[in-house]
Amino acid sequence: SLSIKIYKKPDDLRWASHIILPGVGAFNDAMISMAAKPNLISSLGEEVLSNKKPFLGICLGMQILADYGYEVKKTRGLGWISGEIRPFAELGNPHSLKIPHMGWNDTDNVAGKKVPKKFNHKDFYFVHSYYFDCKNSEDVLSYANYIINFPDIISKDNIMATQFHPEKSGKMGQEFLKYFLTK
Repeated sequence: SLSIKIYKKPDDLRWASHIILPGVGAFNDAMISMAAKPNLISSLGEEVLSNKKPFLGICLGMQILADYGYEVKKTRGLGWISGEIRPFAELGNPHSLKIPHMGWNDTDNVAGKKVPKKFNHKDFYFVHSYYFDCKNSEDVLSYANYIINFPDIISKDNIMATQFHPEKSGKMGQEFLKYFLTK
């Protein structure tokens, strides 16, 4: 039987079998908040990088995995998956699409990557103004398209992350969370 807990102390992460880091907000604020909690970043690093616990970052929880983000100001991220978080606004917008990208969008799995086919070309819910400019294409499992093709599922070793919100994506989102929790 599955037991879900919200941990309030960084040391409690040692009891978790899987770690999910959701997020909504600004990259800079998230990193400042995490750094302000004693031992949070080091405990996360120990459990995810050293102990190899399965980790899922959601939306901002995905973005802070990058080396740097440019929301508010250039801010160092966790650096677990190489890349930068860039604003859609810097790309130009030839079709005058609204920013933030908000609503349903489908995924396009990268051929040969380990993500079940049942998630390919399925709709998930997105809310974001920044995208993960991933340095290593081998870390990208799936793309979505909004202004550009951007990574919507990334993975490296025991770390997985989504730009979309599975918890707001109905039945398909529930299936995705089950997939992660059974890895």
